[in-house]
Amino acid sequence: MLNNIKTFVGKTKDGVKVDVIDLTPLYLSNKKLFNKLFSESQKIYNYSFPKWECETASRVKWWYFDKPIKDNSLERSFYLTSIINGDSKGMACLFLKVIDDFSVVFFDYIAIDKNYYNKGIGSLLLEAFFKNPYLRSIERKKPLKYLILEVKKPETNYRDKNRDLVRPVFYHKILGASAAVIIDKTNNVHLIPFCSPSIKKNRRIQPPVPFLFLLTEIDKGNLEKITIEPGTAINQSGKLICDKKKLKRLDKIKGLKIILTFIDSYKDGNSGYSDLQIENIKRRIIKSLDESEYIYFIPVHDTRYLQSCK
Repeated sequence: MLNNIKTFVGKTKDGVKVDVIDLTPLYLSNKKLFNKLFSESQKIYNYSFPKWECETASRVKWWYFDKPIKDNSLERSFYLTSIINGDSKGMACLFLKVIDDFSVVFFDYIAIDKNYYNKGIGSLLLEAFFKNPYLRSIERKKPLKYLILEVKKPETNYRDKNRDLVRPVFYHKILGASAAVIIDKTNNVHLIPFCSPSIKKNRRIQPPVPFLFLLTEIDKGNLEKITIEPGTAINQSGKLICDKKKLKRLDKIKGLKIILTFIDSYKDGNSGYSDLQIENIKRRIIKSLDESEYIYFIPVHDTRYLQSCK
């Protein structure tokens, strides 16, 4: 089935062969195979996330395969699928954006077949992405500096195992990602009021959806993972209990540029999102940082004790 198609080859933790391919070029070269793998990948995606959060197949196709790319643009999308014995067992969606003299990758979604949890497929998808020849070529022009993603905040009630336990471990251990926060003058820690805009439905705009903004630094294709462990940055009252110097941080101006570029990506093309809502989200984030010099980052697990900055 995959004859003459370039794949990244790896193995699961128990030694099963896995082929990872990018469906984006396959969309133009082999529609029959594309339709099979895309359909299987979308089923995994739809099973893994709440119905309200899932994009329709037609919207995913538009964003990752049909959306026009500007002439000479270095930006592009990646839709990766992991294949075992000819069938998709996991998927990951990412897109590359250029900001000034560097680039960032937005990690949109990752989902694994429930029968293949804890087999290392998520790590293989990530490894395949960073070994993509396109990234090596862009590294010479606009070095890839950050991995960005938006995720649901874990809660203390543990009602949702994926949200509260499984995914925070993946973000911390595999991605090395940490959550953007504000630390005030009394060492209280607050979440940046980051939200995802909602799509217009029946001429009505639904409220924006609160998310965490996560970031991992990248150096020459390697993830610079967070070194501080969960439970050592803040206490259950949301108070900082470690030295600020131990936390990763970004200058406010640079951090805002990255965050606002991410939010502006929702405006790309005929996306269906409300421009007014997007601008309101941006204003709230900018206002929340009025008295801060830096954006700090803490382990995802610890955000369960925090609220957004008012």
